[in-house]
Amino acid sequence: MVNRPLLLVGLCCIVLAHCGGGGAGYNPGSPDPTPSPTPTPVGVTAADLQFCVDSINQLRARVGKPALAHSSTLDAYGQKSATNDGQSGLAHQYYRSNNGGGVSLAENEVIAWSLTEFHSVQGVITASDDDLFWAEGPGGGHYQNIVGPYTQAGCGVYVNGQAVTVTTEFR
Repeated sequence: MVNRPLLLVGLCCIVLAHCGGGGAGYNPGSPDPTPSPTPTPVGVTAADLQFCVDSINQLRARVGKPALAHSSTLDAYGQKSATNDGQSGLAHQYYRSNNGGGVSLAENEVIAWSLTEFHSVQGVITASDDDLFWAEGPGGGHYQNIVGPYTQAGCGVYVNGQAVTVTTEFR
C-alpha cells in the first residue's frame, strides 16, 4: 500500500508550483474554435473530461468564483500535453515547449497516478484537485490557477496501464 501523505508530498515536489504564462495568439473575446478531432484515449470518456471541469468549478464555487466554460479546444490541447508528459514522465514538458500552444494560459498536472490506488480516472481527478492542488491554499500556484481570472477550462487524460496523467488547462 502506498503511503498517501508521503505520495502527495513527493508529487507536490515533482509537479511544479505555478504553470501560468504564454497564451500568444489567444483572443479571450473570440469563440472557442472547433479543434481538429483528437481521439479520446481508451478507458477515458467524455464524462471523465466533463467531471474534470466540474471538479474545478466546484472548487471555484467555494470562494465565490464563477464557473468556467468547458472548452473542447483546451481538451484537445490537454490531451496532447497529458500524452507527451505521461510518456516522458516530466510535468509540464509539452506546455513549456510550446508556451501553451497559443491555447492554454495555465496548466495543472499530475503524472502517472495509480489507477490501483485511486480506482478510476475520476478518482485521480478528485484526489489531485482536492488533496493536492486545492490543499496548497491561496499561496500555491495550482490553487491560483484554479481560482484565477479564467473563463474556460479543459482537461486531457493519458492512461498507460495503471498510470494516469491528467492535465487541466485554463484560459
